[in-house]
Amino acid sequence: MVRRGAFSLHSISARGQIGKEWIYYVRNGIQRRKPYKVPANPQSESQQANRALFESAVSSWQGLSQQTKDSYNVLASRLTKRMSGYNLYLRKFLLDEV
Repeated sequence: MVRRGAFSLHSISARGQIGKEWIYYVRNGIQRRKPYKVPANPQSESQQANRALFESAVSSWQGLSQQTKDSYNVLASRLTKRMSGYNLYLRKFLLDEV
C-alpha cells in the first residue's frame, strides 16, 4: 500500500509533480507527498458552458487596445484586493458587468 504523508527527502525540498507517480508539497513546514491521481474531467454541459464563457472573456481581453488594458491595470491597482487589470476585466466579464 502506498502511504501518503510526511517523509524525509534528506534535506532536499521538492514541490510539484514528478512523473505520474507522486505529487510533492510542503504543508505547515513539513515535506509531504501523495500519489498522483488523474484529475476528473466530467465534461458536463455546465462545465462546457463555463469553459466557453471563460474562453470568450479571454478573447475579449486580447481584443482590447493597449490603452484600455492600461486603464484596467490602473483601476485594479486602486482596489483593496490585489489583482491585475486582466483579472479585474475577467471578473467583470464573467459577472456580466462589462
